[in-house]
Amino acid sequence: MTRKEITTKYGKSIIQLPNGRYYIRLKIDGVTKQIARSTPEGVIDGILETLRGDSLKKSSVPTFCEFAKLWKPVRQNSCSGGAYNKTCRYLRDFWEGSELGKMYVTQYTVFDVNGFLSHCRAVKGGKLTHSVWKDIMNTMSQMIKCAQKNYPGVPNHFLNFQTNADTFHKAKQKELQCNRYFSEAEIKQIGELALSLALKKSQANGLGIILVGETGLRDGELCEIRWKDLEDRTGALHVCREQVEVAKDEEGRHGGYTVVNHAKTEAGDRFIPLTEKAKEVLALTKELNRRAGIPTGSDDLIFMSEKGSLHPCNIRTFDSKIMRLCRDCGLPRKSMHDLRRGFATRCYYKGIPLRSIQTWMVHATETQTQAYIIQDKISITDAFEIDKLNT
Repeated sequence: MTRKEITTKYGKSIIQLPNGRYYIRLKIDGVTKQIARSTPEGVIDGILETLRGDSLKKSSVPTFCEFAKLWKPVRQNSCSGGAYNKTCRYLRDFWEGSELGKMYVTQYTVFDVNGFLSHCRAVKGGKLTHSVWKDIMNTMSQMIKCAQKNYPGVPNHFLNFQTNADTFHKAKQKELQCNRYFSEAEIKQIGELALSLALKKSQANGLGIILVGETGLRDGELCEIRWKDLEDRTGALHVCREQVEVAKDEEGRHGGYTVVNHAKTEAGDRFIPLTEKAKEVLALTKELNRRAGIPTGSDDLIFMSEKGSLHPCNIRTFDSKIMRLCRDCGLPRKSMHDLRRGFATRCYYKGIPLRSIQTWMVHATETQTQAYIIQDKISITDAFEIDKLNT
């Protein structure tokens, strides 16, 4: 409870004793507590200390800052290196110096979250944007979900905390560059080259570029799809795991890669409908793998690195491939993520419902999906051949 709530609830019950001191008698969890101070404000402080301190210390419930130290290794093993570095930055810059960070995890209220928002605004010098605040809330909400597994009764007031976006600082919108996505003509150009090289070298990895353009997969998800993830009955691809970067060490050295047995978020565990072209690419991939002696059992990875000894691909495998394809096709340098933007854009102009695109792209809001869609003169016939879903 906050001071204001305590004052409202108990203020009228404070009495003045003959010796001039102020006194209140409370029953907390069936135990009678007597608090006496020299001023009414002192009594309120005593109530606050009693509610937040004595009972919690006995039960060894940690403060948020204490629990954050326990949560960081859990977070590191469940997200990409970039996401983990952002988490550490938020904890350091906003959480550790706040009043909320000093509170016990079971004893904060929505008023304390509001106070934390004011603290974040002050840290940013009044230039806190709504998108950064949403990121902070999401990070804190994930930490609290972890705390709930260890300490019953921990509330998650960040989960549905409402704010008005208009009250936040408005950052200048970055201008969209034409090379932030692949057009249909560019997809066709690099796809034909990737297919030609795959057939010439009998190596299937380049076909992964085409598959991302047909499904909007993240490159980390592409590295970890297995043959068992293909749903023969529904003609869909089950995305349920992802390769992520391990956070850099204190000296800035790359930590390598690890596999998380889930997608980036809970919503990331999804089924993506496959186009006929995507099915053809997967069939050719299996055939080329068999020719190269690469296992194609249900538990085997669809794409394997064929450089030297056989081993799983990593994110950089496809990043380097798409850069070489762009160079050989005379296109500006682009990334795997630009393929996702191209996928979202062409689906939109095909007439696919925005909600369906959001689900396939694993975006938290439709606004985020709209930011991926390039507002350009793209004809409907140039879009993907995906059947329009009923929603």
